[in-house]
Amino acid sequence: MMKWSERLQQWFLGFLANPLTWVLLVTLLVAEYGSWHLGRTLDRVCELAGDHPMAVTYPRTDREELDNICTERSLDDEAQDDPP
Repeated sequence: MMKWSERLQQWFLGFLANPLTWVLLVTLLVAEYGSWHLGRTLDRVCELAGDHPMAVTYPRTDREELDNICTERSLDDEAQDDPP
């Protein structure tokens, strides 16, 4: 009977030897990088667009839509900064 450490080591090595694992890992990393990069781009656009007084329920103009996006992003950032 194998020890649990030997069984874990065998499973882990089999996991690393599987090419599908590596493809999925690289896909995950690329998706995370893209999300991070898009977030930085949106932060920069919101910074350049100026103040965003409030969100509008039904935006009619591009400026109102931009205000909605930037206001939502700033609220999300504040929620992440304040721990519960």
